[in-house]
Amino acid sequence: MKFHYVGHACVGVEAEHFILLLDPWFGDPINMNQMSPYPPYGKPDNEFLKRVGAIHISHMHQDHLNFGSLSHFPMGTPIYIGNYKEPEFRQKLMQWGRSPVRLIPNHAGIKVGPFCLYSFFQQENDGSFDSLLVLEYQGRHFFFNNDCILLDSQYEEIRNQFGNFEGGFLGYTYVSPYPTCFDFAWTNVEEIENERIQTRFSQIENLIGFLNFKWIVPYASGMRFFNSSLLEHNRSFINPADLISKFSVPVFILEPGQIWNPGEATNPQFGYSSESVKEWLQKNNQIIPAPENLPLLNPEVYRRYFQNYLLAVSKNWAEAACVQIKIEGEDGSLDCYFDSKVGQLYLGKKDDPDMILSLPSYALNPVMAGKASMRMLYYSFLFQVTVNRSIGSQSRPETWW
Repeated sequence: MKFHYVGHACVGVEAEHFILLLDPWFGDPINMNQMSPYPPYGKPDNEFLKRVGAIHISHMHQDHLNFGSLSHFPMGTPIYIGNYKEPEFRQKLMQWGRSPVRLIPNHAGIKVGPFCLYSFFQQENDGSFDSLLVLEYQGRHFFFNNDCILLDSQYEEIRNQFGNFEGGFLGYTYVSPYPTCFDFAWTNVEEIENERIQTRFSQIENLIGFLNFKWIVPYASGMRFFNSSLLEHNRSFINPADLISKFSVPVFILEPGQIWNPGEATNPQFGYSSESVKEWLQKNNQIIPAPENLPLLNPEVYRRYFQNYLLAVSKNWAEAACVQIKIEGEDGSLDCYFDSKVGQLYLGKKDDPDMILSLPSYALNPVMAGKASMRMLYYSFLFQVTVNRSIGSQSRPETWW
């Protein structure tokens, strides 16, 4: 048995001349071209792709479910996903139409080539459709957590079902590919980022304790923001080399394109060290200029998009709130505000709003062109947010949206 590390969360697991490929993303820019792989990598050669017998996709984010990458596989290559009650994930793949979609029975597992696959997620109707994968081969068990964090009680169930694990591929950065910048009265962004980094370390240590991995491989965090206006957010990504001395089990760092036998020593050559991402991007001429702002449109256009979106998300807020929205255009700015008490968005400014949210006018273009949703818009661009008081949970502000 061996692993083909394509990059990021894309891993090929090979045994008995059969390859199962996990979360194929072959490096094209994602999230409105704001983000690309780091270290860089591309599509594997066609011979490798022809040998792939099946694909597993953990969830719907573009760095895991990438239709551009999926289009390189032969028609009919089966795709396996978790058996969620909500149909959106399954429907997206079925509408695409190139591959049969097969559901992994909850906790029971399914035979795929020489492997048996088991899918776990916090809730069957989880809106993020995020799941982790347990792969069984000849009595050995391997763990791929993708971006999925479970409750301790669920890890106990997994341990009781499978016993100790041979190894785990673990996501190691607590940075969403959908950047949001919060400026809170009670703290600052850097403190929040540092807290999340330490939380991620604690989660990995917790997993090691529950599942007794013999080794771990950091993965699913091999990307960075390439947009010049977002470069500062790369500081929140953890250097995988920093994990080597933090945990009680061996940590193996794989590079894109590497074929690895479990437990084999690794010697990564790519600059995970002193060279910053910004320096690497500058040296390789990879920085993407931030788009220029565009002239503002009729205010009613913006009202329509924000009204419907904020009306939907405000249902999850712990209390009513007023959100001021500022859209920066080439020819000035436009102000409007949403009052969740009445569920309406109004033009103009509001005295003492609970939150102020600003965004560049160019951010709305993909939404109006039907190429992105408001949720993707919110997460894909840098929003400057000032909070005057807490709405909901201070520790998880992103849940407001």
